[in-house]
Amino acid sequence: MDINTMNKAEQLLSERPHKTYYVVTEGATTKNGGVVQARYNEIGYATLHEKRIATVGDVVVYPDGFTAKIISGCGGCLIFEESPAAITQSVLDNGDTIEESGILHNDLEFTIYEDEPLPVGFLVEHWLCKKVVS
Repeated sequence: MDINTMNKAEQLLSERPHKTYYVVTEGATTKNGGVVQARYNEIGYATLHEKRIATVGDVVVYPDGFTAKIISGCGGCLIFEESPAAITQSVLDNGDTIEESGILHNDLEFTIYEDEPLPVGFLVEHWLCKKVVS
């Protein structure tokens, strides 16, 4: 495929109605002023630009000291130890949503086209990937 054909294909994709969601890291902020605290688990943690990637179950801390848990994420798109990665628009158990990814470059993103089905578990509350034992 030549460069002109690739450019035309990219242009057609960019014109399709879509939304872009970014993977959330520690330090991301919510609509109501909370700050994401990515937890450390027994296998360690994944990082992006040296910041911990947040997952479903991680905590958000508010200026008044109250906390909330992230309850939705990217579903089966990116999983760490059964927990989906948190993304912009992830919902918290107090109804708040993550608005900003915490990453300056937004290098890890998911583009969801309106004319295609959502990935399994995408922004579904309390969705976890269960290990299959054979």
